[in-house]
Amino acid sequence: MFDFSGKVVVVTGAGGLICGAMARAFAQSGAKVAALDLNGDAVKKLADEYLLKVREITSPKNATVHIMGEQTFLYSMLHRLQKAGYKCMASTTKRIVKFDEENRKITTFNFERFREYESFA
Repeated sequence: MFDFSGKVVVVTGAGGLICGAMARAFAQSGAKVAALDLNGDAVKKLADEYLLKVREITSPKNATVHIMGEQTFLYSMLHRLQKAGYKCMASTTKRIVKFDEENRKITTFNFERFREYESFA
């Protein structure tokens, strides 16, 4: 596990299974976590609000933002964060599907690596 002590991590889609687990993992690794979730159609307005939240807790020179989630919101948020000077990262997971002895499907996701988003700003 990585040590994220003193780092700020923004996880969008944190109401979902995968992103919720990621938010908890980052918190357990010492990060300050802004766990966010999208409800509704006001994507641009919400992205502006989240950018303000990120600015309240850190500056671009002190943070790398891990961002993932619903694609329309992700693009809006990524564009705003990069324009404000924040470095943004995505994470890659490996999906593992197994079946137990009663033929129930069990799906797990294992962290693979981080990668930096190319600049959209």
